[in-house]
Amino acid sequence: MPDSLSSFVVDANIFIDLRTGDVLEDFFRLPHAIVTPDIICTELLVPPCDHLLALGLRTVSLPGDQMQEAAQLQQEKYRGLSIADLSVLFLARGMNTILLTGDGLLRKIAASNGVVVHGTLWILEHMIAHSVLTYKKAAQALRQMIAQDCHLPIETAHQYLAVWEMHIEE
Repeated sequence: MPDSLSSFVVDANIFIDLRTGDVLEDFFRLPHAIVTPDIICTELLVPPCDHLLALGLRTVSLPGDQMQEAAQLQQEKYRGLSIADLSVLFLARGMNTILLTGDGLLRKIAASNGVVVHGTLWILEHMIAHSVLTYKKAAQALRQMIAQDCHLPIETAHQYLAVWEMHIEE
């Protein structure tokens, strides 16, 4: 299993956002292992999992007892989350690594379980910091995501755009 300092556990909505912004391939250029539970791959239609695997995605099967626990928690405590959502939480917690998701409820529950969690805006910023994206390309990607109604915190997204666009003009 990838070491926790160099890996991210990724929820399906992140792959969808990054594809919408046309920066999915760039995401896999980061110096991190990109990992997701195999259940996420089975539910992901666009982008197709085969494409993600070709880019370097690693899938992990959660043990049966964890899947049972996820199903039980979903029924008893977290009805707003799917078993797939809980699987990324369990995997990130088990690997002691960062969970990447745009799902607000999952982010809240992950944080309350001691899991470090970030979303699409943080990823774009991280890609800039690692010279994977320029400010210009990040701004273009974010504009595309906003135009396609990706579920982003819109005020914060516009703040990021303003900062990035200042760097473009420099």
